[in-house]
Amino acid sequence: MLVTQDEIQTLRDKCQGPGRTMFEAMKKRADGMMGIKAALDNNGRHYLPTYAAMYLITSEQRYADKAKQWLDLLSEQTIENSWTCLEYIPAAAVAYDWIYPTLTQDERERFADGMIRQVTRIKKLWRHSDYNNHFLLEHMSELHVGLALAHEDHHQEVYRTYLSEGETWLKQHVTA
Repeated sequence: MLVTQDEIQTLRDKCQGPGRTMFEAMKKRADGMMGIKAALDNNGRHYLPTYAAMYLITSEQRYADKAKQWLDLLSEQTIENSWTCLEYIPAAAVAYDWIYPTLTQDERERFADGMIRQVTRIKKLWRHSDYNNHFLLEHMSELHVGLALAHEDHHQEVYRTYLSEGETWLKQHVTA
């Protein structure tokens, strides 16, 4: 999600070349965050994609393992704060996709169940006009999760629904 398989090597090359200074700063930040305990708070939207991006770039398992701690918590608990939930779920979906090669079948199913449970909660909690600033937060969590799960054998009906609804929203609300 957000980057193709072909672009990953280009990204890695840039991190060793012209983008090295930025990459080293990002790696230093990620390493400094390694001691932070997973929590279902607003910080998850920052930590999860940072750990996952570092795994994507470096292939270092420790970053994937750290992201898994946050996804594992998401699979076990419910995000109580409704605003946090709206911002956490897209980050979780991106992280899931980026660390996917490291996930066991059990982790894939548990993490998918957690994201789906949160999206179901979002759909029950929120409903505003499709023409205000809540639209993106409310509906795009569903699309992110649909994209992250699109290659899974389990939950096919759910992710197909998410993708179909997402396609409709984009066609209706985004003009060329």
